[in-house]
Amino acid sequence: MSSTVINTDISRKLDIVMRKGDTFILNLEVLDSELSPFNLTNYKVKMSIVKSRAMRPLITIYGNDYHEGLNFIINTEGLIAINVPSSITETWKEGEYIYDISLTAIGLGGDIEEVKTTWLNGKFIVNPDITI
Repeated sequence: MSSTVINTDISRKLDIVMRKGDTFILNLEVLDSELSPFNLTNYKVKMSIVKSRAMRPLITIYGNDYHEGLNFIINTEGLIAINVPSSITETWKEGEYIYDISLTAIGLGGDIEEVKTTWLNGKFIVNPDITI
């Protein structure tokens, strides 16, 4: 007898490599099924980077939240722009981490107030740098 599988995991694997002390910039163009810019108005974006699932995150950043006057994630029509300044990344230890980027739809109506979906995940590698 064969088994049936229902897979609700839509996330895609994307490994990221950056250099310690550099400004981390990741611009993601988000398109709908008709290749038009995806409307992100009712979505919260979150990115977490951790050494392992059991450890405290290296950083967790949220869309439209501010940290010392800086907006690390800006989500607009069809674009998720993630920017972490060098003053933060220079404190990171080099090595291999894991990350994910999730989107949470807000205010869908009915009984469901929020729907969270992980869109990207993978390795996050911080290479050493000599000029910091």
